[in-house]
Amino acid sequence: MTTQNPDAPPANALDGAFALPERFRGQPLEEVYNEIVSRMRSESAGLPMNTLQTLMIDRIAFTYITMKDREANDSWSRPTEMKELQGFWSSTTQEFNRLLNTSGDKAREALIAEVYKIVLEAIKLVSSEEELRKIRLKLAEDFAAIGL
Repeated sequence: MTTQNPDAPPANALDGAFALPERFRGQPLEEVYNEIVSRMRSESAGLPMNTLQTLMIDRIAFTYITMKDREANDSWSRPTEMKELQGFWSSTTQEFNRLLNTSGDKAREALIAEVYKIVLEAIKLVSSEEELRKIRLKLAEDFAAIGL
């Protein structure tokens, strides 16, 4: 079962968007940025994400790197800038997490529906009422054990 739109561009089509400005190239924070992007893309792999949701990964990672850079260099332009940037980062990460949870729930529901169809087709192959009763009981117990 696939949860992605078959007509959608490949997942790596936006790779060019995941790059830091030149001033960060070759710096330790570039490695941190790349690791954050890599982990977030891995954590969201397989989930149906639109372009804006995919680009949120860059904004979250870039904002984090910007905060770390300004903290290290004590280069805040005004006293409230740190609070504003942290607030933006926090709200963006919360939204991204919400999207992941929602997408994950939808993917799980779709998977359960597919499993249900497979089980129904397999049960049709059982001709003995006694065996069918045993299979149904076992399935009910096992599904209940995992919260389904």
